[in-house]
Amino acid sequence: MDLHWLSGANLSEDLGTTLKVGNLELAVDNWVGTNDIKLYRISRDIHSVPREGSTMKVLAFSREPELEASAYWRSIDRMALDVLLHRKQVGYGEVDQLLERIDGAVAHLEEQLLKVLPE
Repeated sequence: MDLHWLSGANLSEDLGTTLKVGNLELAVDNWVGTNDIKLYRISRDIHSVPREGSTMKVLAFSREPELEASAYWRSIDRMALDVLLHRKQVGYGEVDQLLERIDGAVAHLEEQLLKVLPE
């Protein structure tokens, strides 16, 4: 259930959702509270932060000094950054075409499934 709340709050902020109160239209700023200690600990290390010049936020993460010193985690972080940069270069971050891309991916999967599944 937490995942649904977090995803909804994130999507609401990404879309720039507003709330009309009387004659005012106010931006929605979502805050999530939890008693789940695991979720709290994760959110200290992995969270979203504002991005300059955009209403969208970006993923940020914190590493403990011991992990920053680890060659393994430096390698993982470098690979993750490479993937994110590649996705940005090929336009994966363009929200205006997101539904079109989802529809295309679903159509492709359906086509592939129909090839291997009997009718």
